[in-house]
Order: sequence, then C-alpha cells, then structure tokens
Amino acid sequence: MVLVDPWFPFIHRADRYNLGPNGGILTAVNLFATRFDQVLTLIEKRQATTKYVLVDTPGQIEIFTWSASGTIITESLAQSWPTVLVYVVDTPRTTSPVTFMSNMLHACSMLYKTRLPFLL
Repeated sequence: MVLVDPWFPFIHRADRYNLGPNGGILTAVNLFATRFDQVLTLIEKRQATTKYVLVDTPGQIEIFTWSASGTIITESLAQSWPTVLVYVVDTPRTTSPVTFMSNMLHACSMLYKTRLPFLL
C-alpha cells in the first residue's frame, strides 16, 4: 500500500505555509505528484513479489479527482499497469436519499473524469 501522507504530511504543509486543511492536502498531493516517479520505481522493484498495489489518496475526493496532480498520478499508474479505481462509500452515512445520491454523483464524476474501470 502506498500512502501519500507519510511522504508529505499535509498537517506540516498546512502549518508551514499557513494553509487550511484543504490547502494542506492539495499542497501535499502536488508535492507527491512531483516525486511520483519514485513511487513507480518502488512498484516496479516489488512487482515480482507483489500481486496488488493500493494507493490511498488523502482527504477530500474532489481535491484528488479534479486537480492536475491527481490526474498525473492516475494517468501514470494507468499507463504502466492495469488500474482500477475503488470508491469506498461510508454506508452508515448514506442512509438518507440526499447523501446516497451525493455519493453516487461523486462516483459518476470520478468514472467520467478518469475513464478507468471502477469498483463501487
């Protein structure tokens, strides 16, 4: 599993640059994208012993899905290996129709934006 936060903790970025939580997350994702070649190299080295690689993206899905750095990361993975997006729904919070539809619209927007196989 590849986690973004240990590479660039967004809390430290938010404090250092006087950003709010979303600004800190966006800065962390942007910095992570600048070094994503290192992640691809790490995945290549472990390819013989690893069947699956999970990349956990930080924070708000909109920040990752609609930012340039999120696109760079997603497309880099998709060009190198079979890639599937997994959208995890917080089921206890989707009991109301409004929340459920909000989650489904987020899922549809991710599917449309990335055009990758999608697991909901």
